[in-house]
Amino acid sequence: MNCFGKTLKRLATAMAGLGMVAVSLGVSAAPAQAAGGDLNCILDTIDVTFQPPLSPTRQATTATGGGPLLLCSSPNGRYSRLTRATITGIGTAKFQPPIYASVTGKAQFKWNTGEVSDFTFDVNTDPLSPKFEAETTSGPLLGDTVLPTGPVVFVPKVDLLCGCVNGFTAADIAVNFA
Repeated sequence: MNCFGKTLKRLATAMAGLGMVAVSLGVSAAPAQAAGGDLNCILDTIDVTFQPPLSPTRQATTATGGGPLLLCSSPNGRYSRLTRATITGIGTAKFQPPIYASVTGKAQFKWNTGEVSDFTFDVNTDPLSPKFEAETTSGPLLGDTVLPTGPVVFVPKVDLLCGCVNGFTAADIAVNFA
């Protein structure tokens, strides 16, 4: 095996190992908080894609993604009409070695009522400094901060052939709008 092959094999082993660490740690992106506020929901699965992929030689790229927001309930009763939404968004992803990313951008909640809430978001997939937060900037829940109420596990989508990160997924995230 040539030097390039050995290096690629080491990189693949390290990336796979770190990915498993991220999956097994169950990182918490924010401190747990009370289930009060305007709305509590479950972010079923978020799937984010980087195009083109991030790598040590491509430090920034476009991120697109979304997913379903389900099982919403309003503790204070003000938003009981909002029971689910579809999320779509776009932003900028920045590479964080070896396989993580920070992503900021804008997105929308398209609610079951037909109403739309715009929001900004800030995510960091590194298990040593995780972050998951958003703030609504228009529509229902205007001005609310959206934070997880429990652990968030980000799973990087790694392409071992190019040594790059194509995006990430996360599932079953309990979030609170307050």
